[in-house]
Amino acid sequence: MKDNLNNLIIKENVTILYALNLLEKNDKGFLIVTDELQKVVAVVTDEDIRRHLIKGYSIEGNISNVCTETYMRIYDDDDTSKMIDVFKGSSKKVLVITDHHNTFVNVITRDQLQRLLLQDCLIDMHDDFMSMDESITEYEIHQRPWGFYKTTIYNSYFLSKILFIKPGGQLSLQLHKHREEYWVIVHGCGKLHIDESERNVICGDTVFIPKGARHRIININKIETLVISEVQIGDYLSEDDIVRIEDIYGRK
Repeated sequence: MKDNLNNLIIKENVTILYALNLLEKNDKGFLIVTDELQKVVAVVTDEDIRRHLIKGYSIEGNISNVCTETYMRIYDDDDTSKMIDVFKGSSKKVLVITDHHNTFVNVITRDQLQRLLLQDCLIDMHDDFMSMDESITEYEIHQRPWGFYKTTIYNSYFLSKILFIKPGGQLSLQLHKHREEYWVIVHGCGKLHIDESERNVICGDTVFIPKGARHRIININKIETLVISEVQIGDYLSEDDIVRIEDIYGRK
């Protein structure tokens, strides 16, 4: 068994205190409960324990008193489509993987599966899911003088994001050396500049920005936000592939 899975497994006869200490150590928010033969009995979460302690359960009590026995499970010879189907039909966040004798094999969370799918990774039921970098597709909202954007997918060959440009806001006049961009205007209207051309765009319009083309868009609406769905394709997709030519906000 993988070393990082050891901190996720407890026996059904341990105390709640022992389980809490292990939850603190693994920082995952759940534990797999097994019997002496490594057969899965239940799943317990920090929320399960918290609810029972509030009800007056002793911290020295047996963990089996607070377990969630209706856990989600698939077999190690199932495929990715089965994973997706099981998660889709439940609000639970943990999926246990066993063999056909119910012996523990692996575990994956809903967030981990989504990240792997968005990264376009091949998934094997025996992969070391718990050691994956869970920050890979964990995208914050990034504030800009013209509004904000949020990346939605970022992998080795494309990036997608949503741009929210406030009324009167405008992107810098810029170009990219390594990528081309495809925009869909999904809300609002704007004035688009690409090299020497200029035109107004509205909801439903599509825009292609070739690599190296100077471009800018301005939200010409005084009330509504201009919202753009953007897809980038290229050999380098970082934010530092921006060459600013003009910028009303004084950025370089």
